[in-house]
Amino acid sequence: MIHSPLSVFALCVVVATGFVDADLAAQTAWQVTTPPPFSEFREYAYASGDQRNNANAARVVHQHTVQFDGAGFLRIHFGEVHLGPGSVIRVTSLLDGEVQVLTPSGLREWQDTTAYFNGSAVLVEIIAGPNTTRNRFSIHQIEKDLPHPIAGCGYPCGICDSDDRVASIEQWSGRLLTGLGWCSASV
Repeated sequence: MIHSPLSVFALCVVVATGFVDADLAAQTAWQVTTPPPFSEFREYAYASGDQRNNANAARVVHQHTVQFDGAGFLRIHFGEVHLGPGSVIRVTSLLDGEVQVLTPSGLREWQDTTAYFNGSAVLVEIIAGPNTTRNRFSIHQIEKDLPHPIAGCGYPCGICDSDDRVASIEQWSGRLLTGLGWCSASV
């Protein structure tokens, strides 16, 4: 029987390591090999102060808009965060409405940062759990995009003048984050 190099490699991986969680392996490889986009960090001093929720249901108790005119994307870097039981931080892009909800464990997983949000403004909210006190966050830095180093072109992958991409819900397609920017990719 003749084996292809790929099947021999796969067999070696399984024999050497036991069964492999393919999703975890792919995620780990992506985290290790994928450089961040071209960006710069800006100092940003904001503290929400202690926020209380005396109600018997979760509710928004504080909101703050982070805005940097002309930015193509923003990412928030938190300082001190304290959330009571059932409390979360919700971050929303004001450009496209995309949302990230961060629990205390989610903040640890994201290393006290948010995802990259499209646009120049995001809304950061504390949704406080019922009957909680001392819910708070501080922001010490924001990350924003830099112009791409290719002269006359803001981004690679054909997005140089107007952005003519079309939104898609195809499961096989997505955005690929590379050292050169964001490009289309297929799975």
